[in-house]
Amino acid sequence: MAAERLNKAEQQLAKANQQAIEATKQVEEIRVREEAIERVRVQAEIMAKRSEELSREANEQLSMAIARAEKAEQRAVEIIKEADERVKLQAEIIAKRSEELNLEVLASIARAEKAEQHSAEKIGEAEERILKFVERAAQMEQTFTDAMKRMEGSKGMRQ
Repeated sequence: MAAERLNKAEQQLAKANQQAIEATKQVEEIRVREEAIERVRVQAEIMAKRSEELSREANEQLSMAIARAEKAEQRAVEIIKEADERVKLQAEIIAKRSEELNLEVLASIARAEKAEQHSAEKIGEAEERILKFVERAAQMEQTFTDAMKRMEGSKGMRQ
């Protein structure tokens, strides 16, 4: 019985050793897992810090880009206002010049009409003078014809 007990104790010892080996293996696996978890945690912290840095840099760059865009927009608005003012000024100048030219054209038309009227009057006067000259010439021709007839008549009487 002592041998049985010894055998049983050896089996229990072997089983306990096996369980101790298993427990050691599990402890080692847990330690390896904890180390892996720690490495992952450290990497996650490093990545989180890097992500924060990149996010901060991106936000700074975005802020700078927004500021540049706002300045560019403001400059564009100023340029558009200046261009609008120049266009309005040019339009006013063109309108004024157009009005001046219209007045000049109207004045030229009035002068042309007056010159045409004056020419018509002069032509009318010239036609009257021509008519008088024609009448006078007809009278002179009649007088000449009458004189010729009288001369012929007086030659005939003399003969």
